[in-house]
Amino acid sequence: MRLARLAIVGILAGGLVAAAPGSASADDLRYVTSTKKVVVNQSYENVAWHLAGTDVSRVDSVDATLEHVATREVADFDFAYDGETSGTFRFYDFDRYGTYTVYGEVYDYDYNEMSAAATTLVIKAASKSPLTATRSGAYVTLRTTTKKYDGGYPRWKNHRNAVVRFQRKTSGGWTTIARRTVPANGVTSARFRRPAPATYRVSVAEASKVWASRSGTVRR
Repeated sequence: MRLARLAIVGILAGGLVAAAPGSASADDLRYVTSTKKVVVNQSYENVAWHLAGTDVSRVDSVDATLEHVATREVADFDFAYDGETSGTFRFYDFDRYGTYTVYGEVYDYDYNEMSAAATTLVIKAASKSPLTATRSGAYVTLRTTTKKYDGGYPRWKNHRNAVVRFQRKTSGGWTTIARRTVPANGVTSARFRRPAPATYRVSVAEASKVWASRSGTVRR
């Protein structure tokens, strides 16, 4: 594409003088994504992107690359032309999780390259941990099975080594009453004495490749 642009510039110049095209001033031109936090819980996720800034109206064409920051692996590439300045990336569940940068090349209608600031976003798998609560007299037992989206078979697998917190709602907010590390079978529980009814939930801590989550509330 860049070679084609340079050829057009040469034709417009009539072959008299070979001059490098100047860089257009676009200090506030920047890439923007529809979210900074992509939660993967199905085979693929669509991530919309667009250019923003006062000079957007001058843009003729733009490409955008979704690249993993740590490894420089490209997850997807997109291109827009004829004044369009937006598009969509597709991230598959077998791609690498982590922090990504979005960057690319932008040209105006005179085939001058315009500078555009990159942006970053984080992509991780979803987690879930539905809570059940049972009562026996003055004692309450909380139990949950914590899973993470995997994309293989089964799609949701036990979230081994995740940290979960069983919490009770109080006048000051949520208080942690037990902390557990998830074993291989995914199941954790907490039993304690609580004669009066109360509202409970379980919270899953964020991990390197998995987002945090909270269960719905249960009253016992």
